[in-house]
Amino acid sequence: MAEPIPLIVVVNDTPSARYLLSRILRAAGWRVEEAETGLDGLRMVRDLAPDVVVLDVKLPDVLGYEVCRPIKADPSTAATTVIQTSATFVTSEGKARGLDSGADAYLAQPFESVELVALVRSLLRLRWSETQARQRAEALGVADKRKDEFLAMLAHELRNPLSAVLVASSLLEDGGTPDEMAAIGRTIRRQTRHLARLVDDLLDVARVTSGKIQINTRSLDLTQLVEQIVSSHRGAFSKQGIEIDLVLPTEPVFVEADATRIEQVVLNLLSNAAKYSEKGQRVEVSLEARQG
Repeated sequence: MAEPIPLIVVVNDTPSARYLLSRILRAAGWRVEEAETGLDGLRMVRDLAPDVVVLDVKLPDVLGYEVCRPIKADPSTAATTVIQTSATFVTSEGKARGLDSGADAYLAQPFESVELVALVRSLLRLRWSETQARQRAEALGVADKRKDEFLAMLAHELRNPLSAVLVASSLLEDGGTPDEMAAIGRTIRRQTRHLARLVDDLLDVARVTSGKIQINTRSLDLTQLVEQIVSSHRGAFSKQGIEIDLVLPTEPVFVEADATRIEQVVLNLLSNAAKYSEKGQRVEVSLEARQG
């Protein structure tokens, strides 16, 4: 897509000077709009959002200095490049006053057409560079925010499998029947795979800076998955004196989903239930399949 042609507003009350300036700038390939007074020029800047304003200092209503100041003071127009010109205020004091008012450059008349064109081109390049730098800074800021949010989410998600592994490890120390030990071993293996998946997310730099997680969908039975998750956490609930009632459909419930992410959701629900339940209370976990 081609870059838009820069728009320049010429503010000058002398018809011959305004015509000459506009002709020079159009010949250089730019779009040009004209204003005869300072207030008309200020309105045009606010309405058209030009790239550059070529602003004469001596105007019939207000001096160009007083046009430049509100342009630079308004956040919506502050980035507009202003070149002040004058055949009257050509002393060092006049130039200094123009620059103090916020002008990006000051040309004392008479000046050559090549001088004006070269100055406009130089300022447009500077404006483009500043815009690019600002966009890069904004993009970096967004990436940094996404990274912080992503890492905060992962830090939260890491707690659940770590907690499950710790509980299962403590149950191993207590001993049990072969079936119980096998179930504990399965829990540790499943949670270790879960941890490995989260660590992979953490180590994927591109995903961290974009704030995106990777979704690996496959067909899975929610009934079986929820039953496995709850069974692996009954021990942790029992230690707190909390019983879990599990209500599941009698038939499998197949969905296309990421098993790790679904497990994270269920674990978060269980973690919150354990956190906000008191000893002696019961927690019900139910799964219901609905059409549509």
